[in-house]
Amino acid sequence: GPEQIQALSDLGVVLENATEYDRALVKFQSAADLSKELDKKDLLGRQYESIGRIYDLRLSQYALARQNYERAFTIYKELDSRKGMAQALLDIGRCYRLLGNFVEADRNYAQALDLVTNDPSLLRLKAGVVIEQANNAWYQARYQEAFELQRRVLEWAREKAWPLEQVLALNTSGLIWWTLGDPERALRQLDQAMTSARKLRVRKDEIATILNNKGMVYREMGRFEDALKHLEQALAVDRKLKSRWAIAYDLRNMGLTYLRMDQPEKAVSYLRD
Repeated sequence: GPEQIQALSDLGVVLENATEYDRALVKFQSAADLSKELDKKDLLGRQYESIGRIYDLRLSQYALARQNYERAFTIYKELDSRKGMAQALLDIGRCYRLLGNFVEADRNYAQALDLVTNDPSLLRLKAGVVIEQANNAWYQARYQEAFELQRRVLEWAREKAWPLEQVLALNTSGLIWWTLGDPERALRQLDQAMTSARKLRVRKDEIATILNNKGMVYREMGRFEDALKHLEQALAVDRKLKSRWAIAYDLRNMGLTYLRMDQPEKAVSYLRD
């Protein structure tokens, strides 16, 4: 019954945290099959979310992730769960952003926002949507909009003492200042993000992201040794997490740093990986 579904799902999470992603997928899929058999729609929605998360955050297979988030959305719509629908739309939007389709990302974020705006109990989910909108604006060089959205999330996160949202908002702020040509301010924001990130038990990927961003800022400042030190630290974290997209991103940034140092032979070995 439902207890067996929960047991399979819990085992999936344990395997996921142990970076055994393929085995975790098998458990989540088994839990999904059993949920379908027993007609437990809410549990089925949750399994699709978990399968989506593995493909998205762990294996960087965003098209497959999106398919599973869309299945979750369909179920939550049937159940009339505003929270479930909004979370699925947020996740679908992030997959579109990571695939470079910023217009579709914006459309999904806007729909998610409509579902959560008038419900104070969903403020944290709303913050998740708004920080994604900020990132999406930054990618499209809409810096003023990105700033305003990021600041709104930072205010909520400080007021409610949410460490993850503080990290996300400060990280985005660091990127914006870097793009606007103020590296010192960017580093201050990223250092604050790191302080909050150290308090998080599970989200090691956020620590790697901050290290990577600091590496890029140092590279722009011409402080290449500092850049490489931070990028190597990011790579070590991402290798432990077995995050394919992040590892490729770290290697690319290290290659670009060696190019800036006029060491093309060394750069090529990183860019080829």
